[in-house]
Amino acid sequence: MPKLAGSEFLPSRFAERGAAVPFTTPLLAQARVRIDDRKQFELMIPAFAGAKGTYAIRWRDLPEVFTSMTVHDRALHDAIGAGAEASPASVRLAAMKVAASGLAGPEAARSARHFLAEEENDRLLMTFLLVKAACDQVGERSGLSISDLTSAEGRLKAKTAIEGVARRFGRPPNALYAELEDWARIAGPLGAPEQPRPARLRRLAHQLAVMDAQLAAFAEKDLSEARAMALYCHRVLSFTLDAFKTVCDQLDALAGGIPMALRNWKKTRDDIGLQAERAAWTLDGWEFILALWRDAEGRERAERYVALAEMHRLVPMMPEKEFPNQLGQFRSVAEGAAAKYAKALQGWQSGAYDVDLIMRLERMKQSTVS
Repeated sequence: MPKLAGSEFLPSRFAERGAAVPFTTPLLAQARVRIDDRKQFELMIPAFAGAKGTYAIRWRDLPEVFTSMTVHDRALHDAIGAGAEASPASVRLAAMKVAASGLAGPEAARSARHFLAEEENDRLLMTFLLVKAACDQVGERSGLSISDLTSAEGRLKAKTAIEGVARRFGRPPNALYAELEDWARIAGPLGAPEQPRPARLRRLAHQLAVMDAQLAAFAEKDLSEARAMALYCHRVLSFTLDAFKTVCDQLDALAGGIPMALRNWKKTRDDIGLQAERAAWTLDGWEFILALWRDAEGRERAERYVALAEMHRLVPMMPEKEFPNQLGQFRSVAEGAAAKYAKALQGWQSGAYDVDLIMRLERMKQSTVS
């Protein structure tokens, strides 16, 4: 049976916070999966009916505890449980595969298939840009341009260009190219800052920055109790975006010194993996909050207040030991305001099989897989 994790769940590390899961069953929406101290999956769910606390439920018990889970959610539960990790990357990959099957609707399936193809394109583009940068940084004339990426001849040209770099390192060209491919595979969701179209995580950060400005403007103009919730979401998001920029800067610095990075590839690879993982964890859960905010745009003010209350409930606090912060001071102000809207959230937290709300979650899922 579920066990209560405390009156307020304040994790100190990302792994303790867990990765947000895009369930479509309202009560489970954006609950977080993590590995417990027995090395088994468990799900963290905010206490039901708006009460304080967080429940920890054994992953294998989920279908028995929540018998109203949608077919999509049962498939997602199986897909995540079959893996070995509880990370944003592993959860997202499982979610994309389930969405591509059509269980979250045809639009989500199309979006998921597009996402999987786009991820591969971002990886190829980043490999190409790393090869070009490596040539430029060691003084080798590559003659490469972005247009070369679209043809087999251009991709062969990129592989040929790395030969001059490999000679300077006294390394086989294929081995050097494989390392740059590995670099692009690990950091692909972030991509490179010079990409014509930003990769997924940088694109998400740009979209969140727009929402952050909108939340700040809302908090400045609105005089209702919802102001505190908007202010809280804005301040947490601003801090989150600053943390994300810090991680991106560290990754971009590595790409700015490719010769040095390749000379100590084992350490570099570990650094790239660490920073890429931190970037994914930093923005984990915000994609759905962005979808909530966009879904409420143009609606009646009361509906936007309800969206803010749900956003406030789901805001991912930055774990204390990952990035130093003083965000706790904003929470007590916002909690009193959110309590006034607790009734509006009962549809999300009652456990009832709400078809309209499930359809709304599926609609938002279409935007979070794009």
